[in-house]
Amino acid sequence: MAEPVDQLKSALLASAARAGCPIEIATAGWQKWTAPRFTGAALELAICAERGPALDAWLASMSELELPAESGHLLADVDLHTPPGKGDPAVILYALIVEAHHA
Repeated sequence: MAEPVDQLKSALLASAARAGCPIEIATAGWQKWTAPRFTGAALELAICAERGPALDAWLASMSELELPAESGHLLADVDLHTPPGKGDPAVILYALIVEAHHA
């Protein structure tokens, strides 16, 4: 799978910028997985941002997030966790990206 973390990071940064919510992706990790019809990656990203209405609105729009069609990848699932307190990260994002097998 070609650069799943970079593709998701780019999509997140662009989405946040459009929403007027500047973010920084502090850490990102991923693990490749395979299934009979798909290969994919499970990702975890720590996102730093100022907490407030802009962040809340951006997070609420997360269901609309997509990867570029030319990437050949599909963002299959996103789960958000907001750690308590005021420090960073503001959000931990867990995502599942899939890619069709080309047998």
